[in-house]
Amino acid sequence: MQSLQNKWVLITGASSGLGLEMARHLAARHQANLILVARRTDRLEKLKEEITANQSVEVDLLTADLSDSQSFDAVTELCLSKPEFYGAILNAGMTYLGKHTGLEEDQIQRIINLNVISTTQLASRLIKHFEETGKAGRIMVISSLAAHYPTPYQALYSGTKGFITNLINSIALEIQNPQLKLSVFSPGGIATEMTADEGFKDLQNWLMPVETATKEAIKCFIKGKHNYIPGLPNRISFAVMKILPLKLISAILGKQYKKSLGL
Repeated sequence: MQSLQNKWVLITGASSGLGLEMARHLAARHQANLILVARRTDRLEKLKEEITANQSVEVDLLTADLSDSQSFDAVTELCLSKPEFYGAILNAGMTYLGKHTGLEEDQIQRIINLNVISTTQLASRLIKHFEETGKAGRIMVISSLAAHYPTPYQALYSGTKGFITNLINSIALEIQNPQLKLSVFSPGGIATEMTADEGFKDLQNWLMPVETATKEAIKCFIKGKHNYIPGLPNRISFAVMKILPLKLISAILGKQYKKSLGL
């Protein structure tokens, strides 16, 4: 397995949930240096203190709202300033659980900016860097099973993750640098802050523990797996979904979400 010791890895959305756990895992298990990006400075600083108190690694922090395009330059410049920059885990994202018509226009724009625009821009810039330098590297985006079929009551989230999945899967077939691997990690629901909302109350039994998802995600990142769905139940569900009519899948999912939302 590729050693990450002393190599720099970017994690966006690092202040909570899967991003936070991946940062801990990379530092403790792989001695990777970390560039951590999120909106909440206090949480980033607390995480840095925890990691550096227990591990002999370097941690750089960048407070940035990735739904704002002005942040892209700062993130890119910090990454490429590191001679041993090795890869990125583009984890920052937002969801919305409920009727699509309940979204305000500014919410729609913010979700698209964060899930699609920021991921596309950062991935594109970093892919170009590795293609031009020929250096070894890994870029992984955090997608979702919702990317692979229509998901009522999470329609915008499903659409944004579908875009990112198809984008990265397609670019992976274009790259010329054999040492660069692009990965799409597509979990089902994960038990994090993002799924602690009241609307997820009846879906908790379907959620993967964040520790399990973290181990699977890091394995996907290091090995450079093209498309990875963690958890045997999720892989079985995905295989079954591929042979069912999309309208039926949507009806089944919609019924589950509708019940959880109390609609």
